[in-house]
Amino acid sequence: MNEIYQVFKIEVAQSGKMLLIFDEIQNIKNWDAFIRTIYEMEDHIEIMITGSNSELLSSEISSKLAGRFISFFIYPFSFKEFLAYHHMDVLDDIDFLKKQDRIKQLFQQYVSFGGLPEIFSILTEDAKKSYLMGIVSKVILDDIVKRFSIKHPHIIEKILLYIVLNTGNLTAFTRITNYLKNQHVSVSQDTIIMYVQFIIKTYALYKIQKFDWKQQRIFETTKKYYAVDTGLINFFDSTTQNYSKQIENIVYLQLRKSEGTVYFGYLKSGKEIDFITKNNDGVFDKYQITLSLTNENQKRELSPFNVADQHLAKGKNYLISFDDSEEAVHYQGTLILRRNLFKFLLNL
Repeated sequence: MNEIYQVFKIEVAQSGKMLLIFDEIQNIKNWDAFIRTIYEMEDHIEIMITGSNSELLSSEISSKLAGRFISFFIYPFSFKEFLAYHHMDVLDDIDFLKKQDRIKQLFQQYVSFGGLPEIFSILTEDAKKSYLMGIVSKVILDDIVKRFSIKHPHIIEKILLYIVLNTGNLTAFTRITNYLKNQHVSVSQDTIIMYVQFIIKTYALYKIQKFDWKQQRIFETTKKYYAVDTGLINFFDSTTQNYSKQIENIVYLQLRKSEGTVYFGYLKSGKEIDFITKNNDGVFDKYQITLSLTNENQKRELSPFNVADQHLAKGKNYLISFDDSEEAVHYQGTLILRRNLFKFLLNL
């Protein structure tokens, strides 16, 4: 690497600022020592490092580069970016009305196969599923097995399957333990906790914790998990069986990118609030996701907004659905703002 770099300096970058780009650099032995050396020796240099291996993308890189870096996590395409790829920009509400049929058609593709850009150019559904299979087996599972020297990779696969099939549901490690026992797999709960952490380190899953101001509950084991891309959910389960959770996963990713940390709410009554975020004013906004608001589900979807927690009493309440109506509603004295899902995802 150093020999190539010296030739580059002499033959190409004889003066001025240098930009060095290294892709999949983790495949080079002692790459971090090389990067540190040229970074410290040169005054006019910028270095960009990219890679798909979780070891490179994890927090461990901070110890190797001793804080001399800024990291960027590249998400799969949002729905707005997915539309832009298909040469469709939605400028305003009127433009949305003109293009909504095509938008809805493309949304079904997005829900089914996700936002990983390489999949967009694959033409058949079988080939798309084959690509997703490669992501799961080669990128996620193989990465975990090689990096952490896993002796029983089939257990990792079963755990990933369980969590993905339970996207957006309350998930406790005891439930995963019982699920594996039913699959005739005997493994300790400590091992399951460790394996789940390994999966999270590959960025395949995100975990969100319950909103709770009581510090003694910060280590509570019940969490919710969401996939980094909805295509992974569809790979394990059909869209028709898990459609509402697919939509919830898409909204979660949107909130994560726009609002930062996302929580879920679980009230003493047993009711849940899908998502809670902290806005710029320091108060907490609440979100409920449903396919459509009806007379039958009104109480279930709206009553969680009536919470007694003083920290959640302020902030705005949002109900996101496919409904065209965005007229605010009052439920038992609480103002609830309604957002059309497509307009929400397109920032209209």
